[in-house]
Amino acid sequence: MLTCLGILAGPVTLLAQTETELVPFEASYTAAMEKGLSLNGTAKRTLTSQGNDVWLYRTDVDSFIVSIDESLIFRWEDGQVIPMRYRYRLSGFLVSDRKNSIDFDWSEGTATGEHKGKPFEIELEEGCWTRWGISFNCTRTSRPASAR
Repeated sequence: MLTCLGILAGPVTLLAQTETELVPFEASYTAAMEKGLSLNGTAKRTLTSQGNDVWLYRTDVDSFIVSIDESLIFRWEDGQVIPMRYRYRLSGFLVSDRKNSIDFDWSEGTATGEHKGKPFEIELEEGCWTRWGISFNCTRTSRPASAR
């Protein structure tokens, strides 16, 4: 069921990490295209500490065609991402609006949320990740040690 949702993926083995500290960051991107109509867009990806080893990993995309807001609140524990809350919203011109949410309750062993407008509840397995948790950890482990 986890992979059927498209939001969650099953247990994942990633490269070993030697560094256990996270560093807040902000990266901004711009894009422009001229095809008879000027299409400009911006994106910002941030990682911010919320205190007590809780972090917010967020991407915001804003353009004439589409807006995307995606975020993952997670605990950083023993060098691993432990997801707590995931949100995704897409809206825009000539695209169907989409909204997904997942709330992780590790003490109860369940995740609840909404996917494609339908509520769900699933059992969690240790090592269960959101696609954003995977993306975050892959990005982090694929950087050269000198850039970490």
